[in-house]
Amino acid sequence: MMDRHSTDGEEMRNYWVFNIGTAEKAPREDWLADWRHHTQEMWFPPNKRPSGVRAGDRAVINGSGRRGFIAVVEIVSTAPQPNTTARSGEAERWPYILLYKLLVAIRADDHAPSLEDVGWENPRSLRRNPHVKIHQEMYERIARAIVDGAGGAVAA
Repeated sequence: MMDRHSTDGEEMRNYWVFNIGTAEKAPREDWLADWRHHTQEMWFPPNKRPSGVRAGDRAVINGSGRRGFIAVVEIVSTAPQPNTTARSGEAERWPYILLYKLLVAIRADDHAPSLEDVGWENPRSLRRNPHVKIHQEMYERIARAIVDGAGGAVAA
């Protein structure tokens, strides 16, 4: 397990997968146009308040319904905050948010790397979990695959 402090006193960053969408509503290809809040924040349900995620951590965003990995972000929140940006019914379903900087994002289409593309060994580990801690090596593999997917989309 990765410690937040290195041997020389510098803070270590943690790495995460954030899952968006639900079984009933997977992100569309144009996910950022539909869900504008995802340009700067991740929403969490009441029973899955984000814990352990800190400012400076990095995350990749995975779309439900096998939409693939679609973004890389850097967390800027120091702690979960109340969701004040959602409409009334959504705020009750998603009461917590974390703010982040969007580093790279791609469409949820054939260019978005799948779990298989990045060598994810246990797909069930992502089900029903809005955030999952991962090792730096897996984060780097997924982030590279997202950037490569963006390059493939631009070149097509």
